[in-house]
Amino acid sequence: MRFKEFGDRQNPVVVLIHGGFVSWKMWLPQIDAFSKAYYVVVPVLDGHDETGNTNFHSIEKAADELIRYLEKHFQGNIFALCGVSLGGAIAAHTLLQNRIEVKKVIIDGAPVAKTNKIFSFTMKIFLRRLFKKIRGGDNIYRRTFRFFPEAVADDAFHICRRMSDETVENIHRACYAYSLPGPGALNTNTESAYWYGSKEAFICKRMAKQMSKAVKNTRTESFKGYRHGELCIGNPDLYIKKALEFFEHRHKIRRE
Repeated sequence: MRFKEFGDRQNPVVVLIHGGFVSWKMWLPQIDAFSKAYYVVVPVLDGHDETGNTNFHSIEKAADELIRYLEKHFQGNIFALCGVSLGGAIAAHTLLQNRIEVKKVIIDGAPVAKTNKIFSFTMKIFLRRLFKKIRGGDNIYRRTFRFFPEAVADDAFHICRRMSDETVENIHRACYAYSLPGPGALNTNTESAYWYGSKEAFICKRMAKQMSKAVKNTRTESFKGYRHGELCIGNPDLYIKKALEFFEHRHKIRRE
């Protein structure tokens, strides 16, 4: 796992973890906004690195690598941890290890509870068809995920075209078989937010409840009309606005 860093290292640290099957560059608008007042750290998840041949293995392994990096470079103390989808599950698992200090956590549409076998099987078939088209040179991202900016869709297409079958299988397993621990697993004052789009509520309502059980100080919010990942990728301005409001609650900062 590689790490990108942006901003003034003297500022509070914000970590942004991208989702599965997309590039870390999905965060570029947030990086530009947050780095004015925060030091932004962006992991490049294994299996999603355009510069090397790596494989994604599991949520647990990714979280452990992230924790060790934060312990080494930031003494295990950061201001905020944000993740979307697969990245949100990694963020949640990282938090639940109780190895680093985190003041704020934003989880967006993350799979933090096991899904039923029928839905998991349906998504497995969808991924097979998706990757068959991608490897045939069809940039299906532009048609299937119309809220993706062209640059994000193209980056995702190029990453997925070179992605191994092992990584695809492991991401599917991670997203549909992972579950956070039970009630009160985290004994901390960390403020947590779980966000999801109304069009994914049939899955994410239960995920939000699981997050609230594991982290008592969790606030949930549904965004009307939004699909999976659409808030942070399709409307980054709203994501930035909501995130800064959440960051600045009880933590006032001076922005340039």
